Amino acid sequence: TPQMNTISSMFRSTIHIKQWYQRRVRGTSTPSQPTVKMCVECVKSVTPDRGTTCLDTGAYMMNFKGCKVCNEKQVKTTSLTREEDESGKEEVTFIHVCSKCSHEVSKHSYSFEIDGEFQEESMDCLLCGYGERSTSIDPYDPRENKLF
Repeated sequence: TPQMNTISSMFRSTIHIKQWYQRRVRGTSTPSQPTVKMCVECVKSVTPDRGTTCLDTGAYMMNFKGCKVCNEKQVKTTSLTREEDESGKEEVTFIHVCSKCSHEVSKHSYSFEIDGEFQEESMDCLLCGYGERSTSIDPYDPRENKLF
């Protein structure tokens, strides 16, 4: 029923919020990445499930309620960092802030790596949501066994 789906969705969201809080807010940042106080009051849905959508730039504006401080409806990006390690894994982080008063909305993390025959991408952000994608680098994905 629709009501059960809503309750189930709320339960999953509550669990996801707790996991997100433990990962992101409890001082799990490194010295090169300052702790960002994420603002759940500025978003419609906390870390929505975006399926396979993974953004390395931009923002999911449909989830932005507006700045709780000044009610501005636009965000901008600050503190952009791109790092690539020797194995080729690329990590991009930046902070979504209000374009008017610079109130911090959320920290956005994106990662990309080639793992064997697959490109692995992930995104985690209070505003943009959580998403993961695995794509074959071959023209035909070996995981899809299509018989002609």
